[in-house]
Formats: sequence, C-alpha cells, structure tokens
Amino acid sequence: MIKQLLVVLSTLALLAGGSATASEKYGWNPEKGKKLYISKIKKQLCKKLAVKKFTQSHTQKEWKEMIANGTFEAELNKLCPDFGKNDFTEKQIANLGDAVINYARDSYNIPS
Repeated sequence: MIKQLLVVLSTLALLAGGSATASEKYGWNPEKGKKLYISKIKKQLCKKLAVKKFTQSHTQKEWKEMIANGTFEAELNKLCPDFGKNDFTEKQIANLGDAVINYARDSYNIPS
C-alpha cells in the first residue's frame, strides 16, 4: 500500500513539475536508474535486453500512466521476466521509473 502511494505521489510530482523537479525533491534521477538497470537488470537478470529497447518500448506519457496506475512493475516483468525475482526497493523502482521516462521513445535523450 505504501509503495503504491509513493509511486502515485511521485508520478503526480512528475506530471505537475517535470522530472527534474521531482528528481531534485526526492533525490531520484535517471542516471541512478540507468546505473541500476546496467548493474542489476542487464548484468544479472536480462542479459539480452538492450537498454534502448527497455526504455524506448513506450513513450513518456505511457510510462507515466503505468507508474500512476500501478502497472509499472508488471510492465518491467513483461520486458524482463526475471525482474520480479529480485528484491528492489521503492527508491530503486522510482529511479527506474525516472530513467524510463527520461529515455522514453519520444524523448531526445538516448541511453548510451
């Protein structure tokens, strides 16, 4: 319950003030999410899933909607079936959310 509330509140902050404001306020940022993706998801869980395919599978709006309605983790499990087998903290999930929004299909940011 707390996790869902935190996700909803962070999403509202993202929608209201943009991702930079939310990142500054909560200490989350896309770079931490990207590093988490590389260290845990890419190297341990889904070795064949490229970061570009992972983040650019949806638009910013689609990612924000998934975060807001609580289907974000289910989508992560769909992209990487082993995702749910790892125990991520709420802050790590939020960092991943910030990263996928920042590097979404319709953003000008390209993950390297």
